[in-house]
Amino acid sequence: MKKICILFLVFSCIQTSAQSIKKRTSYLKPQFGILNGNQENSFQFQLLGGIVRKSWQLGMGAGIDYYKVRSVPVFADIRKYFGNNNKAFAFVHAGYNIPWALDKQHRVSFISGGGTEKSKFEIGWYTDLGIGYDIELGTNRNLSLSLGYSLKTLSERYNESVWIWGTTLPFITERKLDYTFQRLSFKAGFDLW
Repeated sequence: MKKICILFLVFSCIQTSAQSIKKRTSYLKPQFGILNGNQENSFQFQLLGGIVRKSWQLGMGAGIDYYKVRSVPVFADIRKYFGNNNKAFAFVHAGYNIPWALDKQHRVSFISGGGTEKSKFEIGWYTDLGIGYDIELGTNRNLSLSLGYSLKTLSERYNESVWIWGTTLPFITERKLDYTFQRLSFKAGFDLW
């Protein structure tokens, strides 16, 4: 009975050791970022997830971006690691920018009859390109620091009252503003797995 218990303990240790050497096949990474552009400084939060293949990470991401007009970027996440230790990386994010504007970010138009109407935002594009470095905190646990160039676009439509001299009612015309926000982004993220 002693021999069986000893063999069981030895095989358990070997099995546990073999499991800890396993490479990860997926990732989940929350990121916090600071955005700096010509409009203002702001922040963003993103959650990335996907698969790991050799030195590549391929996945999807979504977040909340508060730069100028609050929005929700939804994008593909592609990351390539370099070097023998796979710590330095380059990344590309590309996808859609879905507006989620605060009330104070909408234009308010006065319409005939004394009412008001808020502007409407339309979906745009989101991209982020950059480089970064992973600082190892433990087995499959890294703190990721990155610096990138980010671009988000969206459009705003609103009705404007134009008074023509000699008429009693205003002429209503639709206006469209196209926004392109170019920013530098500094992000810090943590691998949950």
